[in-house]
Amino acid sequence: MARYFNTCPHCGGNLDPGEKCDCQEERVAKEKNMQSLFMSGKGGQMMLCFMKEERAVEKAVV
Repeated sequence: MARYFNTCPHCGGNLDPGEKCDCQEERVAKEKNMQSLFMSGKGGQMMLCFMKEERAVEKAVV
């Protein structure tokens, strides 16, 4: 039987001919989301921020 799919070298997912895997883009997006939870407070101390409104305010101030 002929093989009509490609395999992603990163995640091992089966892809249709010509299809591009987005596993690396998803990984980068998850990392950016995780990094947005951490902020640098007064004196350089790390702070966690769980509310989106606080993240937006802190980014605007910094």
